[in-house]
Amino acid sequence: MPGVVLVIPSYYHDDLMYVIKPSKEMKETFNGRKQLAINAFRGTVLSGFGAFLGGPFGALGGGLLGLVVGYFEKSPYDSMIEALEKLEQKRKEELSSRVINLVGSASAHALSEYIKEQERRSALINILKSYT
Repeated sequence: MPGVVLVIPSYYHDDLMYVIKPSKEMKETFNGRKQLAINAFRGTVLSGFGAFLGGPFGALGGGLLGLVVGYFEKSPYDSMIEALEKLEQKRKEELSSRVINLVGSASAHALSEYIKEQERRSALINILKSYT
């Protein structure tokens, strides 16, 4: 009996990007607490430096500057998304195949449901990281 041949829909990579790109939960899982700690440290340092230079108003200005820098800085998650979007077609198909195998379905809805759980998001992120 011949083996099962998995047909990967050509649009699945687009569906994958459509689901994971705006996902706040995926971004938080990927960036984790490390990124939050980095942003907090940056704000604290800039606030302290501002206080040293300008007193209470300098502290406020430094804290706001830290907030603005953190807001406009590209997150590691955004960099991963960009790299995944630029993959060659063959790599997109390989990635799609692995994700479909992980999720157990080629539907965008199944992927959306799959990433609702923390452990599953982590498993998906490990696959995504291996392609960047």
